[in-house]
Amino acid sequence: MRSEELRSAMLILLLYLEGMTFSRAAREISKVLGVSESTVRWNLRKLRDQGFVICGSKEEKFVPLRLTRKGMRLLKNL
Repeated sequence: MRSEELRSAMLILLLYLEGMTFSRAAREISKVLGVSESTVRWNLRKLRDQGFVICGSKEEKFVPLRLTRKGMRLLKNL
């Protein structure tokens, strides 16, 4: 699965996983999509850095994961 395809699938799943922590969401996505948790974490960070999701980081732990408006717009265009 290419990175773009993976991130698209992750955005769809994130609709259902909103409110989870970064780590918990990464575990769930990994199970559902059958990709390694480290790959999911890397892509979640990319989505966060690009402004599509808000979630915890090393500095701000336990921030509930959620899609931003930008993330919702992207999701609608998939």
